[in-house]
Amino acid sequence: MPRPAMRPGNANKHPGQIVLEASHVARPKDVIAAERKNASAEKSTKAVALEDAQKKVAAMEDAMAVEQTA
Repeated sequence: MPRPAMRPGNANKHPGQIVLEASHVARPKDVIAAERKNASAEKSTKAVALEDAQKKVAAMEDAMAVEQTA
């Protein structure tokens, strides 16, 4: 599909925009891998903390149930 014709008034509005869109800063693969590793480590740490909190609440509920039956 051909690009639409540019209006004469817009021809010089943003002449460098094409260059800016074409060039992007690429991050090295080792930086991306390190970020993913850190993110997964944080996620697993949060999951362990959540599991510990759930076990603590369950233990407290069990203790409360024992107190109510006694």
